[in-house]
Amino acid sequence: MNHDELAGIVTTLADDLAPTAVESGTGVGALLASAEAIADDKALLGVMVTAVRMGNIASYLLAAATARAEAIGIPVRHRLKNGRDLLRELPLAPATVNRVARLAQHLNDLPNLVRDVRDGDLGIEHADAVIRGLDHVATRMGAAGFDEMREKTATTLLAHARIDQPAQVMEKARELGHELAPLDPPSTPPADNPSLNQASITRTDEGRVTLEADLDQLSGEKLHTALDALAKPIPAPDGSPDPRPRAQRTADALVSVIDPPGGSWTVSRLLSG
Repeated sequence: MNHDELAGIVTTLADDLAPTAVESGTGVGALLASAEAIADDKALLGVMVTAVRMGNIASYLLAAATARAEAIGIPVRHRLKNGRDLLRELPLAPATVNRVARLAQHLNDLPNLVRDVRDGDLGIEHADAVIRGLDHVATRMGAAGFDEMREKTATTLLAHARIDQPAQVMEKARELGHELAPLDPPSTPPADNPSLNQASITRTDEGRVTLEADLDQLSGEKLHTALDALAKPIPAPDGSPDPRPRAQRTADALVSVIDPPGGSWTVSRLLSG
């Protein structure tokens, strides 16, 4: 399909949804005003489903093109390091660049996942959660031990990706990581093993920052206790209750640890209790 053919399909779908279609008596807008309301609902919802599937397929095509570009040396010829750098030259958000680049790296070794994206059944965010989830489990198990469990783990995470949100897929990956990780030392259960601790800081498409941590029981309890003390409700000057919800008060407490008004708090002091 060339650019003109694809543009024709998109234009047809867009015209059906445009306000002018209602005024001229054509398109889905006019159909919604007719007596056949049920059929019209299906038509409109069909456009939405088609748009989502097209977006998923587009993600696959972009990943496949990125992998092919790397294979034939396009980034090098353009004085770029790799396909990820090539994607950065496109009008894409950084998070999208990272997701597409990761999918491009796994086109051959995750066939079931790739097929779901290619067929439009799975979005890039869900596919990326599976890929990052596999990396998480691999980190916990070590390369040698993970090779034997990789296919089974990928199947499990993909099954969750088909019905759950990306965050839930990652939660399942963390659960599997705890279950499959070798104990070090052998007598230490995962909940008490600080060697399994992990944390990540990522920037969203909107420029905000997301924190995610997985700590052993003792460290987690220390963090919770310290933040809980700093997140207590503070009445307003007029005596009314603190309007901030719990989540906002916790975030404010964390910020106060990083950037304390008086400079007396430090992260090490926080964790040491």
